[in-house]
Amino acid sequence: MPADPTPPPSQAEPAPPASPKKAGKPKRKRTRKGKSGMRPELISIAWEMFCNRLLAVKAIALELNKAFGTSLTRESIYDGFKTAVEDGLFRYNPPPHIKLAAALRAVGTGVDINVLATGTFDGLVDAAAELIIERIQAVARDRRNSNRTVHVGFAGGHSMNRLVKRVRRLLLEPIRGLPENIVWHAVVGGFQVKKLTTDPNAFLIYFDDVPESHVKMSYVGLHVPCVVHSKDFATTRDLPGVKEAFEAANRIDILVTSASSWSDEHCLLHAFMNDYSESKKKLEAAGVVGDMLWQPLSANGPINMEDLEIRPVSLFDLSELPNRIAEQHMKVVLVLGPCGARDCGKSKPEVLKAILSYEPGLITDLVVDSITAEKTKALLDPSPSGPAAPNSCRDSG
Repeated sequence: MPADPTPPPSQAEPAPPASPKKAGKPKRKRTRKGKSGMRPELISIAWEMFCNRLLAVKAIALELNKAFGTSLTRESIYDGFKTAVEDGLFRYNPPPHIKLAAALRAVGTGVDINVLATGTFDGLVDAAAELIIERIQAVARDRRNSNRTVHVGFAGGHSMNRLVKRVRRLLLEPIRGLPENIVWHAVVGGFQVKKLTTDPNAFLIYFDDVPESHVKMSYVGLHVPCVVHSKDFATTRDLPGVKEAFEAANRIDILVTSASSWSDEHCLLHAFMNDYSESKKKLEAAGVVGDMLWQPLSANGPINMEDLEIRPVSLFDLSELPNRIAEQHMKVVLVLGPCGARDCGKSKPEVLKAILSYEPGLITDLVVDSITAEKTKALLDPSPSGPAAPNSCRDSG
């Protein structure tokens, strides 16, 4: 047997001496949990110091620690501000832009138009959420609503997700004039298999924690593929579990949706159609400018999808909306802000121009940011009126 090459302990080489540590301050362990744990009272004091006294967050932390015996850090203060924004404690309430609203009303006849002086979608959600509550209250007051139930349908997308969160926050507090029951409907399926946040079947459950003492909730989901082959659309509508959702759509009183621009790289319909070149070519030949309810729009009206290889699945075809508005008194609320993707902010004036120009119209209510409204007004009246507003965050320098 060969000899063991490992020397006995007494003959083992001594371990190298540990290198001396550099003198200096010990590193502070940073633990950021995303939630600061700050009480609302401290957050309000910190915010006052930040906005009115213009103190740096490190100085704010030191003052609060001295006054209240806390152990806050600058990271705690930032997390406190972030939590306050997420919980709706800090909000920017943009003023209405009356002149731009009047200019758009001249085109969108019969549409209740609200233009807000903001350049982000988040600047719209408070006003849009309050408008939705007002529309729910109006339906509840209507004598035709004998069963004291209001049905509200939501389209999909990042914007609708954020809007549902804000409506939920309002409903967490008692509100007078609500119906006994609200039924939430998913109007479309989701486009993103790995990201459910754009699917109303997923984000409508935010309403689950609204107290029944405020209003009772129920749901009607739409469990379908986001798109189907056009030849299979009628068969899909008649599938068990899907047929019931389409039948329930006849009871929807309020439809809430946004819209996307075809020229925006974050447009979900455009991204999906990249895998179906023939359908994409037909859409572009038809002059597609964007989509609403995942359905393509041109400057002249909704694009007929019968000739496409595939088509989105929605409870409503856009061509149905004028009749439902006129005869069934359905409210269609369009909330249109800039693209919400990080570092984008692209506005959608060509889409809004098209929608407002349709006769008969597809919407009854519009909530829109002032940048999109200003660009839309310029498209409707191309006479020079000063420098154009930036079309994205990057354009604004």
